[in-house]
Amino acid sequence: MNITHTKLITVPVSDQDRAKAFYVDTLGFEVVADQQAGPMRWLQVAPKGAQTSFTLAKAAVGVEGPADRPWGREATVIDPDGNRLVLAAPTTTSR
Repeated sequence: MNITHTKLITVPVSDQDRAKAFYVDTLGFEVVADQQAGPMRWLQVAPKGAQTSFTLAKAAVGVEGPADRPWGREATVIDPDGNRLVLAAPTTTSR
């Protein structure tokens, strides 16, 4: 199989309306779809005549862990813009 193009790219965004304004008003993309499906909004844009379109998806907050480490315990929280915040606690020993 030969790959000839990419059909759809998902771009995680924190604010779909702000992202839509940037891609449409600033870059001149066209709205391919803008539909509400329950709590989820499907927002898809593309340059005029392009084979590839972009889904501007509301980024979900992610949590990894908690995990026990030799030095303590940690969990990682990922914000809607992809920034990682590590929550850590040292190992406590009972006496």
